[in-house]
Amino acid sequence: MSAIRIARRARRGISFVEFLGCFIAVAGGVVLGSMYLGVDVQETAITLLERAEVIEKPETPGAAPATALAVNSVASATNPAAPPSTSDWSHKRPVQTGAQAAAAQPAVESPVTPAPPAPPAQVSLTDAISFTHEQRAELTRAYWEALNERMKAEVAHRANRIAADGEWELYDYLTCRSDGHKTAAEAIDLMSLRGVDGHVTAYAKKVQAWHESGAILFARAKDLLTDAPTAQMSGPFAQSWQSAATQHQMEERLLKEKHQAVQSYLDHAGK
Repeated sequence: MSAIRIARRARRGISFVEFLGCFIAVAGGVVLGSMYLGVDVQETAITLLERAEVIEKPETPGAAPATALAVNSVASATNPAAPPSTSDWSHKRPVQTGAQAAAAQPAVESPVTPAPPAPPAQVSLTDAISFTHEQRAELTRAYWEALNERMKAEVAHRANRIAADGEWELYDYLTCRSDGHKTAAEAIDLMSLRGVDGHVTAYAKKVQAWHESGAILFARAKDLLTDAPTAQMSGPFAQSWQSAATQHQMEERLLKEKHQAVQSYLDHAGK
């Protein structure tokens, strides 16, 4: 029975007390050896653990952590330094005398005198006159009668050449028509439009333009007849002139109809 117990104890190994005693003996030996040899056991242990990457290397005591520096920089950017208060500034600011205060103040600019407005343009005496209704009616009536006289004079002037025969009689007719239209256009252009009704002046401008185109048209026909006396107004140039003459004659009919409309307007308006 005792032999069995001895065998079991042999299989259990050393006890905890024995292990603790051995550990203390080893630790004591290390400490005594380091003291005798002058070896820093703590530094050696830390170096071994760092190489084994068990612990991190401690930072230098004088260096501030990077995280703390980043936090401080962000805080300084978001919260700038507050300006000194008025009370602090009043204690630091030196007291100025009256002359120094006057010199320190900015110079007051003198008020700029605006430039005088430009004088109004001189208004002509003709534009300044305000015609009454009766005066406008009288001026319109006189203008209308003078315009009719110019138109009738041109018609009478051309009627004298209607019965012309032969080549040279045709040349005289074309010359008469060209001169008649030119004279009528110049006479209408010299007539004053002051105080005249707008309907009458608009019609007069159309009549003047028609006479001007007629003077050019018949002068061109006269040149064609002079350049080719034997052609008797034939050829492509003569055909082009004939088309223009037909258009000019149609415009004359339209002017006659417009003349009647303007005359009815003046009769209705009492002018």
